[in-house]
Amino acid sequence: MGLKTTSFNIEEKDYELLKDKAFSMKKRVSDILRDLVSDFIKVEKTEQEKSKEK
Repeated sequence: MGLKTTSFNIEEKDYELLKDKAFSMKKRVSDILRDLVSDFIKVEKTEQEKSKEK
């Protein structure tokens, strides 16, 4: 089981565009994950508070 690699002939301007797109996608994914974790923590806190009240 080895890694298969493929070489591409990408012009520098296209490479920069792809790099920028990848960076913005990474940033969006990071933002989504941060929001999900934040929401999860809020839900967990409210669940704990509800269980303490009982």
